[in-house]
Amino acid sequence: MAEMPPEMEFQWRRPQTFVPLAVAATTSPRAFFAAMPKDAGWLPPLAFLLVAQVVPALVQTLFQLPQHGAKVFGLMALSLANALATYLVATVVLWLVARVAFRAEIALQGVLRIFCYTSGIWVLSMAVAVMSPVTSALVLVILMLVQLYLVQVGLQVVGKLPTVHAILSLLMAIVALVMLRVFLEPVLGPPTPKLPPPGAVEGPAVGGQP
Repeated sequence: MAEMPPEMEFQWRRPQTFVPLAVAATTSPRAFFAAMPKDAGWLPPLAFLLVAQVVPALVQTLFQLPQHGAKVFGLMALSLANALATYLVATVVLWLVARVAFRAEIALQGVLRIFCYTSGIWVLSMAVAVMSPVTSALVLVILMLVQLYLVQVGLQVVGKLPTVHAILSLLMAIVALVMLRVFLEPVLGPPTPKLPPPGAVEGPAVGGQP
């Protein structure tokens, strides 16, 4: 079990607090969520989530910069906005499922904090910039499964849900999010903008996105 960091809240003015929190949330999730402040404000967990998303996105963007030019920064911004919006929507959906279906004793901020502080593992996704497509896909799937497990533990500890109810809450929320995306994609377009493959001839943008 990893030792809990002295500060159980991300200090955005002191970014060095990111790594101890990310390690504790990933390696000792039960102890971490038991000690985590449950209602100490929205900004610290959101700032933590932003760091977890920006770092790997920036690394991958820098690797693509020589090939695709400065436009990769615009695509990075769109991708980050999509990721953050997805986290916020997932927070609301999972909170509603846990509260309504299983009477979880958890506030909306509690679910947000679970999602945000389990996102630290995604910093490791910066490694996909130097991996093959197959290896990259495998790594991303593993990271997603690990985060889902951490969220499940967070629901058990913070929401006081039995294991089965925590798992069912996640599954029901995932189904609801997939259905929501299917219904909204014809209106909003593809969820993540794509860069053209090397040597491809670019055509006009389709669906309002690059």
